[in-house]
Amino acid sequence: MHRDVFLISLLIIGIPYFSCGQQLAGYKFIENKGQWEPSVNFRADIRCGFLYLENDGLLFNLYDAKEFNNYIKGHFDKEQHHDLNGLQCHAYTVKFLNMNEDYSIFTQLQTPEYYNYNLGRDKNRWASKAYGFHRTRYENLYDNIDLQFYSKVFNLKYDFIVKPGGNPSEIALAYDGADELFIKNQRLYIKTSVNTIIEDAPYAYQV
Repeated sequence: MHRDVFLISLLIIGIPYFSCGQQLAGYKFIENKGQWEPSVNFRADIRCGFLYLENDGLLFNLYDAKEFNNYIKGHFDKEQHHDLNGLQCHAYTVKFLNMNEDYSIFTQLQTPEYYNYNLGRDKNRWASKAYGFHRTRYENLYDNIDLQFYSKVFNLKYDFIVKPGGNPSEIALAYDGADELFIKNQRLYIKTSVNTIIEDAPYAYQV
């Protein structure tokens, strides 16, 4: 019996990132081993902030890139001293509405290096050997629908994989915390107080 799989693919073009050398290019989704809040599964360093893959959605925590660059310059040139006390930040969330609670998480393309976190004096917040992954997947986020994250052409990308029996109309994302949301030239613009994230229009194809 021939069984088709449909993919609904989205590309976020406002936050490019790449690695050099022998390692794979793209984002690294670092596993949470207790160094972050329990609601977090993975965190990726993105341009101008962080992306948290949480239990029920996404959290984008962004900062003012210009002010942060001034801080970096001040580290090397004391006459241009800047501190991070006045760094402006902005966070917004993308929630998976009516999702399944019994989904599973799978990872692929583990990084050769790992990360250690010693945050403050509370050893309960310390973590060691937290690996990164270049591809993560929420399996059965909706009935017969998976959600995977990865990089392509140095941009963050995510796919909804609709398997036989899956209904793409069940997919619902709720954006909260942005200053403004609008569509222009078939792209979704997510405007915050520190920058604007752009998502390309979703497209579907069959495997």
